[in-house]
Amino acid sequence: YGANHVIFVGGASNTINYSGLPVVEANKRAYGLGINIGNITIPNRKNEATRLINKTKSGCSFFTTQILFDAKDICRLLTEYDAECTKKSLAPSEMFLCFSPLSDSLDLDYVKWLGAIVPKEAEEKLKQDYPKKSVELAVGIWKEILSYSEENGLRVPLSLNLEPISLHNLIHSKELLELIS
Repeated sequence: YGANHVIFVGGASNTINYSGLPVVEANKRAYGLGINIGNITIPNRKNEATRLINKTKSGCSFFTTQILFDAKDICRLLTEYDAECTKKSLAPSEMFLCFSPLSDSLDLDYVKWLGAIVPKEAEEKLKQDYPKKSVELAVGIWKEILSYSEENGLRVPLSLNLEPISLHNLIHSKELLELIS
């Protein structure tokens, strides 16, 4: 169909037998066609670094995270992935860190429904003043991850993915982008 860039997303549950190709097999086929491939990463998922290695080997050139509301899991994952890449003499794929400004409790409920992990502390902070605290939280997490990566000499290239999730958040996404850049 003329697509040169694709993101393959696996099923939401490992207990369901989905039709179609597993992500690693889809990556291999698309890579063979010269397509730039991305995949999703879930930082708190068990054995995620191993999954990233297998996807990288199968042709994935970048990953995008779930929407982040905490730096702990992604920092741990970046460390594990970087170490595994070093062990296997593999160049790490780029990691797009996903942030989403939230305007109200409906936005919060929606991102949780999508599977984002929102720690209680972050949720309490957001409830104080959704748009403002949401942007502050994202900027703080972005800076924390960048500092962690630099301090630990990680080779994983980091980039930004802003997800407004709805039109009413576009203005807050613009504010977030301006503050981060």
